[in-house]
Amino acid sequence: MSSLSAPNIDPYLRLSTKVSVMMYETMLAEKDKEKTVEFIYDRFVERYIVPLKNVAAGKENGFLTMGVSCLLIEGLTAFREGWPSTKGRSEEAFRLFFARESRFAVFRGREKDFWKGVRCGILHQGETAQGWRLNFSDMSKPLFQEGQKKINCRLFFTAIEEVLGDYRQELLNSDWESTVWINFRNKMDQTIKDCTA
Repeated sequence: MSSLSAPNIDPYLRLSTKVSVMMYETMLAEKDKEKTVEFIYDRFVERYIVPLKNVAAGKENGFLTMGVSCLLIEGLTAFREGWPSTKGRSEEAFRLFFARESRFAVFRGREKDFWKGVRCGILHQGETAQGWRLNFSDMSKPLFQEGQKKINCRLFFTAIEEVLGDYRQELLNSDWESTVWINFRNKMDQTIKDCTA
């Protein structure tokens, strides 16, 4: 069923700065992988990557960087898995993400601790918890310093941006009826419905 056939869907509703619901539906009808991939990539970039990269010099912040990174982890996982939302599945999203993404292998076995101490700490309390610390000033340090439970925020965000690029490439290289595309369309359909609920 098309998103436009659902009640109360505004075909002119913007899903990104360049793409409306009607334009997205046209991409689907034409099975236009390239335009659809650019749409979802641009949607993530304009909402998360560009704003963070445009924070004034000297005003950058590790907590903001990690908060945005955690939102991206959940958002990307919801699209990859085809989940309508991450409600009740947030911890699972981090487990799946760290298991799938080799750039973040150092966090495997720490998924729950990371989710609770970093994601929940920052998003709910404005602080990390459970001994987690953030490094935002020394790029020479590794992504994760295990003994100090310290994350290099800039490296973490750079790796998230690369994961977004990987997702873009996977969609481009996959068949329209593959699992990655079915999951994408399921998530996008729910996203459109959520915009009008």
